[in-house]
Amino acid sequence: MQPARSLQQLSDDIVAIASQIITMPQRLRNREISDFVRGTQLQRDTIVQGLALTQPQVMGLIIEAQSVGTIGPAAAMAVAPTRTEPELWDYDTKTATVEDLTRRRDLLRVRLSVLEYLRSH
Repeated sequence: MQPARSLQQLSDDIVAIASQIITMPQRLRNREISDFVRGTQLQRDTIVQGLALTQPQVMGLIIEAQSVGTIGPAAAMAVAPTRTEPELWDYDTKTATVEDLTRRRDLLRVRLSVLEYLRSH
């Protein structure tokens, strides 16, 4: 069994994954929204099967995208990559818990795997 991670370790993991996601082209991140989050069931199923994602992982990403406003009407019409909504890696460091940061880290890992899959397909 893996030892419990500290808040600092989890935060460092989140920063590292977020940095990888941020440096990916905006075009690829837009494709993540169009092909996975808002994609047809067939589009999503292809990615899910290719990565062997679980239903909770898929739903977690979709719910997270909805909660940060990345798939709302304003986001669909936005042309500039500037954002005012918080991202998954934005959290209050004073109230963060191990459970919350673990959930965020795990979702970011899945999101990164989806982006890497889309980049190669």
